[in-house]
Amino acid sequence: MDRSRSPEVTSAMDRFLSPEETGAAHDDVSERNYPVEENNPAGPERSPPLVSAAAPFMARQAPLRPEPGAYAANLAAANTLFMTGMHDRVGEPAYAGVATSVTDQDVPAMWLRAVGGRGKSTMANGGIATKFHSQILQLGGRGYASRQHTGGDGLHIGVMAGRAHSGNRSRAAFTGYEARGNVKGYALGLYGTWHHDDICRKGPYMDLSLHYGWFDNRVKGESLGEERYRSKGLTGAAEAGYHQRLFSGRRTALYLKPSLQIGWMGIRAAHTERNGDRFTLLGSGNIQSRLGGRLYLEKLIRGENDRLRLSKPYIETNWIHNTRHVGVGINGSALMQEGGKNLAEVKLGHEAQANSRLALWGNLGYQAGGGGFNNTVGTLGVKVRF
Repeated sequence: MDRSRSPEVTSAMDRFLSPEETGAAHDDVSERNYPVEENNPAGPERSPPLVSAAAPFMARQAPLRPEPGAYAANLAAANTLFMTGMHDRVGEPAYAGVATSVTDQDVPAMWLRAVGGRGKSTMANGGIATKFHSQILQLGGRGYASRQHTGGDGLHIGVMAGRAHSGNRSRAAFTGYEARGNVKGYALGLYGTWHHDDICRKGPYMDLSLHYGWFDNRVKGESLGEERYRSKGLTGAAEAGYHQRLFSGRRTALYLKPSLQIGWMGIRAAHTERNGDRFTLLGSGNIQSRLGGRLYLEKLIRGENDRLRLSKPYIETNWIHNTRHVGVGINGSALMQEGGKNLAEVKLGHEAQANSRLALWGNLGYQAGGGGFNNTVGTLGVKVRF
């Protein structure tokens, strides 16, 4: 069996290892051995990475492995799957005030939302490319409501629970090896919303939410055993905004709602692989700020029993800033996701009322950042009043 280094492997070792490390690469044999084949059926393009002489150095040099991309994608998903704002949870709660009497606004209500998304990210200057997708199902209901007086401010407090799944696939450009990751988990949370005008829901508002989530994670490298680990922690967000009317007609009005949301992501995890490689997942404790505005058209439609309902098409744009990159530390070296620190986001959506007790909403959003980072997310929601 030929155990000599190919030119491609030697070049990579010169790039990632010091001369001392290069000379000692054969002596430090890792338990995580990549497959060794004398006759590689995959063809000449993948022959160099399969030479056993490269195995020890590949096991220690993260840019040549796809697994860091999977670990980082798992942590990013766990920290963002259940982050919500007011409109993500309950659509536009002002529908009840328009369609029914003021007293009816205090009746119990429950909401349900389903979210799906997919995107791409990179690490190591594009050396590791990751594609990811996610699905979320979340429900909640208001448990407490307080209004000072007719036309005055009001506070609403509710509970929520959800289940989510995210899968990803990473590929190391140099070796051609791939790794798959997935994270499944649950979250329980509380939220509270205050409106200065609790009937029409115009003017200033504030919204707070807090989740505790726990997740089962898996990473499976090509020709390697599956690695399993757990992650858990708190995520939360505080949001404030103002509904400003720009134009008003007989049954149509145009509004601009600037808003600022500050979120905190506290899901943590670390894992030691079977071969002894230690992965520390980086980015927990990130503070995310979302600054933007929603432009929406509010149109009154006369429905059954001569009651008025609202239809609200809208466009929303945001600038998102993260104080920390998501990444992994592997045996003392760090690799971070690229392009996720500053993102531009745009959303198109519509909120509508089916009848006096049923409200529906949906949107499609797109995020883009540097390094080829992008994420497309679609949401459908329903709110039922009892």
